[in-house]
Amino acid sequence: MGPRKVGSVVRSQIRVIGLLLLTPFCLAAAPHQSAVEIISIESRIIERNEVWWRVSWKLTLKNGGADHKVLDADVSFQDSEGFILDDMTERGLVLPSGQERTFNGYALVNADVAASFRQIGVEVMEGRVTSEMIAALGMRVSNIRFRTTERNDVWWKMSWQLTVQNAGDDVGQADVLIEFVDSEGFVVDDQTEHNVRLSPGQSRNLSGYALINAEVAGKVSAIQVEAK
Repeated sequence: MGPRKVGSVVRSQIRVIGLLLLTPFCLAAAPHQSAVEIISIESRIIERNEVWWRVSWKLTLKNGGADHKVLDADVSFQDSEGFILDDMTERGLVLPSGQERTFNGYALVNADVAASFRQIGVEVMEGRVTSEMIAALGMRVSNIRFRTTERNDVWWKMSWQLTVQNAGDDVGQADVLIEFVDSEGFVVDDQTEHNVRLSPGQSRNLSGYALINAEVAGKVSAIQVEAK
């Protein structure tokens, strides 16, 4: 029996005491009462070998409040009885006011315990506005393209192109995360271009490639890109 979504495992009482409001102009404390709702948490085993299993996840949150939220999500990988085999924390999830958004990621779970994985849980809590988040506020990504340019029995070379523009009034800097996802949005693999720095109004074309395991590369149907 494969991994499944288990609603009873999701710890949906969200701790949002002292959340911060994130805007280009100011930072302020949000009300103590949370308006964040966990809509769903799902998982999929993407890849496995003798060392680790790549377990990808998708988390959909909804912000019913009037303020933007900055959140951290603790994602746990559990056996059939809810015992935690491994976990990870995804930090700095920005959820605009009144919007529903899906976040995704993956963990490399030790192969010695991964076979016991049956369900996934999540706890969402208050996040922290960092200087890196502020520096990335004005950074925008567009003109995203990718194609498979080479393949063999070991890996597929997936090349990508994109444009990053600083739409803000200050110097911007961000890491650009490129995620290769399957048809349902689960991450197959990813790559990061670090420390992309742009003056106000400046744009830059970036290109590169990832070598993706041939056993799973055929699952890739799109790429998702975020400056963060």
